[in-house]
Amino acid sequence: MNRKTYWTILLNSLFLILYGYGLYLIYTACQYGNIMKRLPIIIVIGCMGLLWMIGWSVVYHIINSSFALQFQ
Repeated sequence: MNRKTYWTILLNSLFLILYGYGLYLIYTACQYGNIMKRLPIIIVIGCMGLLWMIGWSVVYHIINSSFALQFQ
C-alpha cells in the first residue's frame, strides 16, 4: 500500500464534510455566541475526526508492517 492510498482513505469525502461542518459550527458560535448550545456537537465531531485519523493510521501501519514481513 502506498502513501497516496493512505491519504485518499484518510481524507475521504465523509470526513471532509464533517470537518467542514464542525468548522462552520465554530464559525457561527464565534460570530453569534451561544457556544454552550453547539459545544456538544463540536466535541463529538472533533472526537470522531481524531478517532478516524488515529484508527486509520494504526491500521495502515499494521498493514504496511505485515507486507514488509512477507517480502523479507
